[in-house]
Formats: sequence, structure tokens, C-alpha cells
Amino acid sequence: YFSENYAEAVTYLDLTLDLILVRQELKEETGLEISTKLLNSNPNLKILLMSNLILEESINEEFNKLQIRRIIKPFNIFQLVSEFEAFFTTNETKKVSNKIIPIELEFTILIVEDNKVNMLLANRILTSLY
Repeated sequence: YFSENYAEAVTYLDLTLDLILVRQELKEETGLEISTKLLNSNPNLKILLMSNLILEESINEEFNKLQIRRIIKPFNIFQLVSEFEAFFTTNETKKVSNKIIPIELEFTILIVEDNKVNMLLANRILTSLY
């Protein structure tokens, strides 16, 4: 699923979402602002925030407090898979570094991104991985 802002993202909260990918640099609100609002609606959400900025220490503290994971852009496919593994693997699942291995789970992801090209790229990458 895709949304461009919080108003759209909140409409998906009635679904069972396994992960929400949020871009930090959005036009209307920051990814952190959107993530905070989403977590206020459902504190059990798993959120991975994608940013091309190294953020100030005070913002890093906010991420830690909210338990939001971050990945710094540009990132490679192995880093993304590693982040997914952190969310979806169990103790029984073996991690193999630098190899793309399918995670044998079905999961639902919401991507909050206001750039149409990035939405298409994310969809292609995620569907090809899993």
C-alpha cells in the first residue's frame, strides 16, 4: 500500500500492517511527525524511516524513545534486507550477510512517500525481493 501523507496513511490503520516505511523528507510533514501520529494511533506499529540526512542528536533521541528504526539514504539492497530481517526474522531464522534470501513470511507494508517515481521503485524492489 502507498500513501503520500498522514491523512492517507491513517486510512490504512484498520488493516493489519506489518511494517510502515516512511520517508523523512516529505512536503507536508516530516516522516518523524507522521510516524509519531501513527504510533499515537497504534503503538504496536513497526516503522522504518528512510532519510538522506544525518539527524541532530535531539532527533535521534526521539527515534530511540519511539522505537523507530532508521535507514540512511542512499542505502543498498543488502542494507534494506538487513532492516527487514531485523523486523521479521525469528530466533529460528538464520541471517546470512550480503545474500538476498527470501523471508518466508507474508507481510503487508505501507509506504509513505510523496514522490511517484520513488513509489514505483519501492514497489518493484519489494515485489522482486519477496
